[in-house]
Amino acid sequence: MHNQAIHFPFRNRQWRQTYRVRRPALGLALLGLLLALAACAPAGTTSRFTATTQTGQVAVAAFHRMELAQVETGSYTTNALIDLEIPQGVRWTVDEFTESSYRLRVENLNQPDEVYIVTPAGVQPVGSGGRL
Repeated sequence: MHNQAIHFPFRNRQWRQTYRVRRPALGLALLGLLLALAACAPAGTTSRFTATTQTGQVAVAAFHRMELAQVETGSYTTNALIDLEIPQGVRWTVDEFTESSYRLRVENLNQPDEVYIVTPAGVQPVGSGGRL
C-alpha cells in the first residue's frame, strides 16, 4: 500500500504545464519586488565605526537612541538621551539641532583627543576641536 501512487482527478497534464510556465515568472516578479524594496532601504548609517572606548560606546548608543526616537516619533528629540548611561569624565553636548537633523559632540574630559561627532549619518571620531 505504501508504494501506490495517489491520483487526483483535478490534476491533469495541461495544468502542470501551465504551472511550469508561470513559476519562473513568479520568481522574477518576487526578485523584482525584493530589489525594489532593497533600493528603498536606508544605507548603513554607522559609517562602519566600531567603538573601542567607553566614550565611543556612548556616542554609538546616543546615535542609536536618536535614530530610534526619529523612527518612533517622526522627528529627532534629545529626550531619547535622558537616561543614557554616561561614565565619569564623559559628556555629550548638542552642537546643532532641528526636527530633521542633529549634531552631538561626545567627548572624554580626561583625554582631550577623544572626541566623537554624532549625526544622522553616523558616528565619526575626530581629534580635539571636534570639527569635521
